[in-house]
Amino acid sequence: MADGWAQAAVNADSGIVAGCATAPQLLTEKNRLMKTHIKLVLISLSLFGAAGCKEETVPEKAEAAVNDVSRTLNKAKHRVGEAMCLESDLECLAKKAANKIEEAADATHDAAKELKNTID
Repeated sequence: MADGWAQAAVNADSGIVAGCATAPQLLTEKNRLMKTHIKLVLISLSLFGAAGCKEETVPEKAEAAVNDVSRTLNKAKHRVGEAMCLESDLECLAKKAANKIEEAADATHDAAKELKNTID
């Protein structure tokens, strides 16, 4: 019985296992498949990226600039209001949180518009 186990260990080390691939063979196969998948993804992204790249028109750029200025002014107004808050700490924190949510929503909305303008 010991000879059978020793022979199996020798065969496994030499890569001769009955009908099974060795670990290095499996890794090279996985690497080859991974490289193929990565190449396909990169090609797909480059094709879609090239189709989606377009310059914004002058009115679209002006709209983006107006949105940026509007967001900046709104943010400054919120910070002044937060600094002047004379209510309880909990109510001031609630107002700050509401302001942050509003600012994030405005930024997301404007970014979506700019992305749409870039793609169109």
